[in-house]
Amino acid sequence: MKIFLLKFLLFTAAVVLLPAACAQNGASNANNSANIANASTANENSNAAKDDPSELGQIINLPIEPDDSSVWRETDVPLPNAAENGSAKKGKKLIAVLNFSEEESEDLVKKLEASGAPAQVALEPESWFPPELIAQGGNSGDETIKGNSYTANDFAKAPYIGGKLTRILNTNYFVLELTTF
Repeated sequence: MKIFLLKFLLFTAAVVLLPAACAQNGASNANNSANIANASTANENSNAAKDDPSELGQIINLPIEPDDSSVWRETDVPLPNAAENGSAKKGKKLIAVLNFSEEESEDLVKKLEASGAPAQVALEPESWFPPELIAQGGNSGDETIKGNSYTANDFAKAPYIGGKLTRILNTNYFVLELTTF
């Protein structure tokens, strides 16, 4: 009878304590998931868009100084074909939204057209773009902003080796995209 009572008490204790231990572990897992999500958000926020044209001018060539409403951001991106080669190497990408006066915009387009005809492109506006461009993307019907794209070799400066400069239609905004690869 003592053995039966002992087994019964052990079984009852296991039934009561085991779910409580699992629930506590589940709360710990939920906390860990929340911490990971917060770290991800912090990483996004730590790479917020910058708005100092003079700082941008130290990173790239600026043939014309943009106005103060210009914004830009650098990000790390996987190199093309890196996954296929099993490489974890990363390159950098710089995206800048540059705003010029009407006259400066026209002068810049003339200079760019001397290097070749533009290509018509559609870009997806990013959340940090100026509100006018985001709104223009919303009005387009396909959530993109349209523009004429030119080579951006005049803007490239080591470590950036090239990219494209897109004038957004019906604006004095240009989206510059440069990469290190």
